Amino acid sequence: MALELRRLRGHYHALVAQAEILKKLAADGLHLVEVEYFRPVAQQLEEVGGAFPEVVEPFDLDTHFGGNFNGRPNYNVASLQSAVAAAIGKIKAELEEMSDGPVTQARDFGYVADVGVRKILVQDYGEIQRAFVGRCWKAVTILAGGAIEAILVDALLQDEPQARSAGRAPREPDIRRWGLADLINVAVENAVVSGGAEKLSHGVREYRNLVHPGVQLRSGLAVGEEEARIAIEVLHILDRDLKA
Repeated sequence: MALELRRLRGHYHALVAQAEILKKLAADGLHLVEVEYFRPVAQQLEEVGGAFPEVVEPFDLDTHFGGNFNGRPNYNVASLQSAVAAAIGKIKAELEEMSDGPVTQARDFGYVADVGVRKILVQDYGEIQRAFVGRCWKAVTILAGGAIEAILVDALLQDEPQARSAGRAPREPDIRRWGLADLINVAVENAVVSGGAEKLSHGVREYRNLVHPGVQLRSGLAVGEEEARIAIEVLHILDRDLKA
């Protein structure tokens, strides 16, 4: 399984690069090109189709034939772009399934009042999922921890007096400077979010320390797949509670 994942990831990244080449050809106004222009694209599609026929259909160059010019066969760039895009999409879906990761999806975080923060959250959520598929556990935990913190700060700022008067609120008056543990504690106490977030949050409360290698070494923090999964689950709990 691990070997197949590595091979499939290799094909995925190679095809993404080839898609950029085809995009440049199309941008240059080339609608039909000779095979020399895209031989690496064809070879990559042939390889992945041969190695993973259950994921990507075997590549058939003739289906992209655009006609003969100056006695040489030319091929349709748009048709090739479609083939590469389809292969990329199928490989991406297979990688997510093989990695047992979350299916890439979009969330709008519409309950976040700060428009700028909301835009960043939308972008980061996509990055979190891509990092999970790539098994980048530290990146997942840091990004998800930051997203959790941003969502909670925004939610508590919508009723600052209630947040600051909570029994578990810290002495620091500026909610933006509260730690993640305090944010979660107050949000649960004030019924902003359910207790599920608090129960799972221990695995992500020290996420900020992961940014600093020295602090991570001194604290002995370990981050792996389990921590990454917990971080995503807490994020999903907040999203569910706040958009309800």
